[in-house]
Amino acid sequence: MNKSFRRIHLTKRSIFLLVVTILFILSFASIIAMASEHRVTVRVSELNVRSGPGQSHEVITQLYQNDHLHVLAEQDGWLKVRTSNNEIGWVTESFVEETTEPEETPHYLIGEVTSPTLNVRSDHSLDADIIDKLTEGDQVEIIGQVDDWTEINYGDQTAWISSDYVRLLSSDTRPDDSEKTITMLEHNANIRREPSLEADIIGEAFANQSYTYVQKIDHWYEIQLTENTTGFVHADYAHTTDIDDLDLDTIVDIPALENATILIDPGHGGTDPGAVYNDTYEKDIALSTSLYLQQQLEKAGATVLMTRTSDIDVGLDERANISNTQTVDAFVSIHYDATGIRNSISGTTTYHYSDMDLPLANAINDRLKADGQLSNNGIGFGNYHVLRNNTRPSVLLELGYMDNDSDYNIISTKNYHKNVADVIFKGLTDYFD
Repeated sequence: MNKSFRRIHLTKRSIFLLVVTILFILSFASIIAMASEHRVTVRVSELNVRSGPGQSHEVITQLYQNDHLHVLAEQDGWLKVRTSNNEIGWVTESFVEETTEPEETPHYLIGEVTSPTLNVRSDHSLDADIIDKLTEGDQVEIIGQVDDWTEINYGDQTAWISSDYVRLLSSDTRPDDSEKTITMLEHNANIRREPSLEADIIGEAFANQSYTYVQKIDHWYEIQLTENTTGFVHADYAHTTDIDDLDLDTIVDIPALENATILIDPGHGGTDPGAVYNDTYEKDIALSTSLYLQQQLEKAGATVLMTRTSDIDVGLDERANISNTQTVDAFVSIHYDATGIRNSISGTTTYHYSDMDLPLANAINDRLKADGQLSNNGIGFGNYHVLRNNTRPSVLLELGYMDNDSDYNIISTKNYHKNVADVIFKGLTDYFD
């Protein structure tokens, strides 16, 4: 079903409310338009952008003289602003002045809701008020991202939704085709002052945000942040080519299991522990589960490739590249989840990126739902690097929540690793046979 883009407003519960709302919008259209054009310019050499309205709040980035900002709110001599790079923060009002230059066309990202229902909240927290609900297929204008939350346009203000249930569709303005761009692949990737992991963090980027490419130094991209500022992002978390170049709609022949080549990808590893809870590292239990799955598949005659068989670092690009270059028949990435909020969510989830992945996702998830020890959250769209950059049928499995006490008591055991590997094996058998 095709759904047109809509700005988010409170749900209309009656014809009367609909009429009142329309009259309200017409009456105040000019005010809203004026508010959306409220822009200021930095008038000092350097200006700190803070996470809240006050000197005690953390500095999240810096701006420079003549940088332009959009004003979102005002409070006690502080302005909540959106930078030209779509970062949200607070600046001291006395250090900026009204902008007189004409505004350039804004760069908005368009997202589509992937959950049957999705709460719209007043702030980026599960404790924040629910001010509206969206349904699957609704489209929103994305302003920015903080942690696992996405900020969206909500009438003449902003609101927040969970990043897990929105996928990027497009941008309403695109860079010049002749201008090389860097597109981020992961949420909350650090932007550093210099091309080094030891350098100061000067900001965060969110998935699918694009920046102007400046140059590449070793394994770092230098990107344009504002008119006068650049920063560096690690190449593992960005790319310079369009995903449209990948043939994700290829018709895939599905062989019998004994003739299949399957790539198992134990998530994280080496210096990347993944989620950590108590003394348990996601990288370790993902590897344990993957090794049991490898044994099952090899016994059935399948050819099994592994992105890692020990505790080593493997880049995200490398994981997807193995799948693509080896032309595997299935790519299965094994993970365990955490929300950061204890006991908030439980169960297993299967993620896919393209329609090509759906038969594989359905086969495995049907088994997780029927035979798994944990509750099942179904199939969701996963905007993950290893899926997005993959030209082969691929899924990413989250096999339980480490910060859920009930899940943890189960998933931290070798017995669960064996059992869930057997369930995944049955799903793969269903898919290939």
